[in-house]
Amino acid sequence: MAMGAGELLDPTGTVMGRSRVTCQSSLYGHGLSLCLDPWPPATAPPPRLPATNRTEVSSAQLAMDKVVGILRGAAGLAADANAFWEFFSWVTPHVLAAVCSQQQQQQQVDSAGIGSASAGERRTATLHQIQDDLQKLEHNLWVIQTTIAPTMHDLIDRLEWHSHKETEAGHLRQIKDVAYDAEDLLDEYNYYALKVKVKASKNLGQDHLHEPFLEFLDNVNFGGKFSKVMEIQERLKRVFDQSNSLGLHKTPKKFDKIVRPETCRVLEEPDEIFGREKELEDLKQKLRVRGHKRGRPVACSTTAEARRTELLVLPIVGMGGVGKTTMAQQICEDGVVRNHFNNCIIWICVSDEFEVNRLTRDVLKSLGVKLQDSDTRDTLMVNLRDSVKSKKFLLVLDDMWDDVLKDEKGWRTFHRTLSNGLQGSMILVTTRSSKVANLVSNSDPYELKGLQDDVFWDFFKLCAFKSNGSRNDPEMEHIRPELERIGRAILPKLKGSPLAAKTLGRLLKSNLRIEHWEDILRSEL
Repeated sequence: MAMGAGELLDPTGTVMGRSRVTCQSSLYGHGLSLCLDPWPPATAPPPRLPATNRTEVSSAQLAMDKVVGILRGAAGLAADANAFWEFFSWVTPHVLAAVCSQQQQQQQVDSAGIGSASAGERRTATLHQIQDDLQKLEHNLWVIQTTIAPTMHDLIDRLEWHSHKETEAGHLRQIKDVAYDAEDLLDEYNYYALKVKVKASKNLGQDHLHEPFLEFLDNVNFGGKFSKVMEIQERLKRVFDQSNSLGLHKTPKKFDKIVRPETCRVLEEPDEIFGREKELEDLKQKLRVRGHKRGRPVACSTTAEARRTELLVLPIVGMGGVGKTTMAQQICEDGVVRNHFNNCIIWICVSDEFEVNRLTRDVLKSLGVKLQDSDTRDTLMVNLRDSVKSKKFLLVLDDMWDDVLKDEKGWRTFHRTLSNGLQGSMILVTTRSSKVANLVSNSDPYELKGLQDDVFWDFFKLCAFKSNGSRNDPEMEHIRPELERIGRAILPKLKGSPLAAKTLGRLLKSNLRIEHWEDILRSEL
């Protein structure tokens, strides 16, 4: 592993070209002075700053901001891989240099040559061990990060598609367990990053700022070969091996995209819609879902006359974390919706890459069409037109970003080809961008706003005080008045975002002391 462009400390602890924040701890039984570099790695070092001109609080804030940024970049299922490389390239040389410095300041070695050689060998062995463990931790987290998104969820989809088989049904339970445990591990990045930011905002001085960072390392049992990470990776390997034996080993070529089967089982048990019942019904009406007649689904015509010349596109637009994807999942899982579209529901995760050929291939694959690598766009469009001409479908394009704005012609071609489907077919788009919504829509975009007032407060209480997820719990009626006061003061900062409430609620729930809640209230979230 490259040691990165960051500069090291010399054996006396002097900063070589950069200001620092010193963190005192212990690693492998040695006193550890971990120096956090407040500047990002660069090809050329910044100007040397004399120690007498440094502002310690400012340096501490910069260093913690860097930790927050890196950890946040590493969290989530589709995180940028560079966040891992940057994080470990940045921290490894400082860990090694700090241990080296501490070891050289330990008890003086006997002047005899044998004693000095023995101490030097021990020091070298320790440094090699730490470097080796950091490399393994980096690699294992990277494997989990890049595997969970494209492979685990793809396998879950494949298994749900064949879940009528007993062997696949049993494997489905195992693979979901390890997938969710691995997601929890990665989610710890967000949790500890938020703790770091709260500490930094209190300006307590550099001695306290390192605690959340080291707490995370302790939590994955860093000194003990990070057993939690290794255990999850071993379980991943076992389920992959079993998947191969079941013939479920094929995975998407692109690691950051998920193509879901035709009868989309987005989640076996979708997240509960909290206070969104009206929005859900509004969206179903906009999708022209009429329900049932005399207990039976409303049939759609299969004649050529039933086809429409224009395919309705309905965007759900809203800020990140407001619940757009969850709402789309609920729509896909609704029995009336599934019947309305004859179980022909296609889910494509677009994310930050809009490329017409890839998108068309993903739709065709979900419809069971065999493709050749050499297929041109014209060939793909002919296949797409022929594949949908006898279908009434709902296509969900989740998380569409501004890339589509650069290829308006491609979008028009894609949309026009899909218009060959039967009357009543729809496209549902989720996006943060009003520009994207206006481009793709031929109906009024549906703006999903944050949860409001008492509904959001009820949801926030559920996140901050409960661990079992039960909404109807008598303990919820006995919240300490002071914590409720602080919680209500925090609420406006979250802007009605369910995701923000979940993330912050986890941090608050970890410590119900009034001082802890007040610290978070004063921090800039």
